[in-house]
Amino acid sequence: MLFHSMCTTGSIKHIAPCAFRFYRPTEPIPTSSNYRDADSHVFRDVFTTENRERTMSIITSLANDNDWISVRLAPPNYVPKAAVLVPLCRDRDGRPSVLLTQRSVAMRSFTGQMSFPGGKCEPRDSSLLETALRETREELGIDTDSLEVWGPLPSCMPISYRLVVKPFLAYIGELEESKLQCNPDEVDDVFVIPLETFSNPKNCRYTRWKINETLTQTTIVFTLTPLNIWGFTAAILDLVLSALLPLNYISPGIRNS
Repeated sequence: MLFHSMCTTGSIKHIAPCAFRFYRPTEPIPTSSNYRDADSHVFRDVFTTENRERTMSIITSLANDNDWISVRLAPPNYVPKAAVLVPLCRDRDGRPSVLLTQRSVAMRSFTGQMSFPGGKCEPRDSSLLETALRETREELGIDTDSLEVWGPLPSCMPISYRLVVKPFLAYIGELEESKLQCNPDEVDDVFVIPLETFSNPKNCRYTRWKINETLTQTTIVFTLTPLNIWGFTAAILDLVLSALLPLNYISPGIRNS
């Protein structure tokens, strides 16, 4: 497994024994009738305390809007048994970004899919947040003592899996490639993707799931060459982006039907 960065030309620089990529858009972000141009000061201020508080407030309101939400929310009596961390960061150019992993092909579930660091609760975990932080340390070697936890997201369930998951949003600062120690048993690749990339409507597609005989759900898919982000991870990302960048990221407003 190789540790590398990916630039606009597609050239690869080998650095250390772990796969790592800084995502670069293959084309400029376009302007269209349903897309608002990226505003530089919005991205510059995205990690301020003021925006953090506003983001968490919007997440709460969106999670209570069942006509909008693209995440499959867990029933109130369902107890989360797993947790994930949604790691916001800055890439090596200082751009606000999000970190995702590609699960190892050796994993028993969600093999090879794009995901956030996380996993099932263990008896030693004092809380769901501790589960998310422990899994992040184990998968990526990140020092979780220095990151800034913004808060919890709604408990939710992957469409094809009955496990209830509690996501947590956090800011890990400027990412230092040399300090990442990927666990090859769990992670094949690490991707750092600028937030502005998701503002391009060309990067958004849809897929339709049949939940049961009477209920289907259409969910978002982010198609970023050469990777696709879909399912549970895309739904969580859609919720976070809608709250974090309400003037720049236009959610398609996924609805159950």
